[in-house]
Amino acid sequence: MDKYKIKNIIVDCVIDYLESQDINLEVDENTSFVGDKAIFDSMGLVNIIIDIELAFLNKGSEILLVSEKAMSSKNSPFRSVNSLTEYIFESIRGKNG
Repeated sequence: MDKYKIKNIIVDCVIDYLESQDINLEVDENTSFVGDKAIFDSMGLVNIIIDIELAFLNKGSEILLVSEKAMSSKNSPFRSVNSLTEYIFESIRGKNG
């Protein structure tokens, strides 16, 4: 799966989640998940992680976003859509390569 498809799955999940919460925000590759400009509270982050994992599972790719690797990483994969896209791409590539 290429980075473009991965990013689109993430963005679609984020938009769906925000709409379910009656939140209307622009979502792009720089949208922050954590930190000062985060669009989620802690429960929102947990929900979006689950939504993203399920979306990938429905596409035939099992990913685990809450892993020791993700949580112990110096640069959190949850910083932004871009960082999460890169993390998922590398995870999938590692399983297939």
